Amino acid sequence: MKKSVKAILLSLVLIPAVTSCTLGKTDGDGISFTRSTSPTSSIGAASSTAPAGSANPANAASNGTTIALGDPINVSGTGAAVDDSTVNITAGGNYILSGSLTDGQVNINTKERVNLILSGISITNSSGPALLVTDAKEVTITLTPGTTNSLSDDGSTDENDAALFTNDTLVINGEGALVVTGSNNEGISSDDDIIVNGGSIKVTAPDDGINAHDDITINGGYVNVIADGDGIDSNGTVNINGGTVISQGSAVMGDGGIDAAGSFAITGGTVIASGNSLAAPDSDSTQASLFVKTGSTWDAGTLLHIEQSGSEIVTFAPAQSYRTLFYSSNQLDLGTDYQVFIGGSSSGNATDGLYSGGTYRAAGTTGISITPAITPEGTGRLNP
Repeated sequence: MKKSVKAILLSLVLIPAVTSCTLGKTDGDGISFTRSTSPTSSIGAASSTAPAGSANPANAASNGTTIALGDPINVSGTGAAVDDSTVNITAGGNYILSGSLTDGQVNINTKERVNLILSGISITNSSGPALLVTDAKEVTITLTPGTTNSLSDDGSTDENDAALFTNDTLVINGEGALVVTGSNNEGISSDDDIIVNGGSIKVTAPDDGINAHDDITINGGYVNVIADGDGIDSNGTVNINGGTVISQGSAVMGDGGIDAAGSFAITGGTVIASGNSLAAPDSDSTQASLFVKTGSTWDAGTLLHIEQSGSEIVTFAPAQSYRTLFYSSNQLDLGTDYQVFIGGSSSGNATDGLYSGGTYRAAGTTGISITPAITPEGTGRLNP
């Protein structure tokens, strides 16, 4: 896959403070860059502490109720019942789901903890969420290794307006894949917390991709979000401690890859975000980050390329148009110069916009001068 547009070259230094730079450009584009790091020089790794909500899929599968979706739906065990095309789970415990359900729903309504082991399911619903948690103490989704599980709504106007909606804490574990497609509003939504410990998760939505009323914590896994609102949106805090997160929001004013009403901390993992505006990591972060804020909107597919002394750090092609880009990983060292390009082309192979192999070429690079400025810690947002 090759892209070729005018490239912009920027040379910058990551330093142990929240810092911003305004850069002048002779063609009047007006581009500013903000680099965000914590006040410490250490590059954090994901915690080795067992994450909340962890479950053992083997133990759960051997001690649970099995639900085979289809026509008809077959339930073997207790705690679940079928009402037409709806599976109602009314007791805590382990539930192993497989099969396909067209225009149906799994609804959880209990005061207890529920663990859903997804073993290759596909659920679509034209009148509400494919998976709805009306009530539960906590719901854990465990993705069985080697399986792909999909949830989608179909233009629903239901008040619980997401393909996966929960009123309570949602935890996602496992080594399988989860594909969530929101058609009317959000992809995954929780009125409580969302915790991701593992799995390969892809979310697309016409509004927010992943939305939580409280906190969002990502400890591991692979999270890829493409949304026409915010990619990841929390009314509380966002904490990324490990894994890979690619979050793309809209270039429309007020939307972006990551939005946090509270604090935003990165202590590990790889994070790439794009959109109009993005939350900035705060002083609780222990991993260096880099902001690329432009004065104009760039087309989808326009590359972001970061290198150090000719060695590639990352090459990424957003799937949506953008004005702001963000990158954080343990490959970034404080006090080191990096060269940042927007545009150019790559002969490598792209997966979810991330390039591997091949050669990057900058087309018609333009030098930019840097004017340092101090941004107070705790600002937490670009283009508020």
